[in-house]
Amino acid sequence: MIGEHLGSSSDFEEPRSRLPKDKKGGPRSEVWIVPDATIEHINDAQKLHRRIISPKYVAGERLGQLILEEYMQPRNLNTITGREVMKLVREKGVKHSVADISDLAMDFLHERGMVVWR
Repeated sequence: MIGEHLGSSSDFEEPRSRLPKDKKGGPRSEVWIVPDATIEHINDAQKLHRRIISPKYVAGERLGQLILEEYMQPRNLNTITGREVMKLVREKGVKHSVADISDLAMDFLHERGMVVWR
């Protein structure tokens, strides 16, 4: 989806301005201009970026995938409750908030076509 519209490095333009790296708030991201990008592509890229850099998102997606592969598919289930997801997340012993990780796992399952009762 996102990657299929990205061309070679010559299709990108250099950032127009750069902020000094000594500013507060950590290192600044470079902004690249993609001439043919739509708002939907930009939103998808931002969502993907948030998911990749956040340890909670990574943990939630991994547990969602684990629940899908080890719990739902072997039992031919396409519906799960939030209580069941929280129980499974607790059993795995996550270092983040169980409620947060459960919500992210439920979002993952919903995106994959599963019915999640919250």
